[in-house]
Amino acid sequence: HVFTIDASQDAPPPPPDSDAVLRPRVQAAVHRVRGRVEEELLRSGFLDSIAAMEVVAAIQKDLGISLADMQMSDMATLTSLVQAVSSAVRGQHGAAPANRAAGS
Repeated sequence: HVFTIDASQDAPPPPPDSDAVLRPRVQAAVHRVRGRVEEELLRSGFLDSIAAMEVVAAIQKDLGISLADMQMSDMATLTSLVQAVSSAVRGQHGAAPANRAAGS
């Protein structure tokens, strides 16, 4: 059957600090601020300092985290921004998944 699900093939959901979870959310924040998404952010001038602050504010609101320790260099590219957000998520919520899921 086309819709048969094999339980042995079920993969656990990705951790909340993973690229698979965060990249789409960061891209959505960039898109809301700039109307499109590019890999090069500050480095290329795609974001200026005001737009960078707007992106940070949007990410903080969307994820419910603080990015107070973020540096401008973290905004050079989309990849570096996702890595910085991932570090912030781990730092602020890192213990929560381990407490809820035994063996994680």
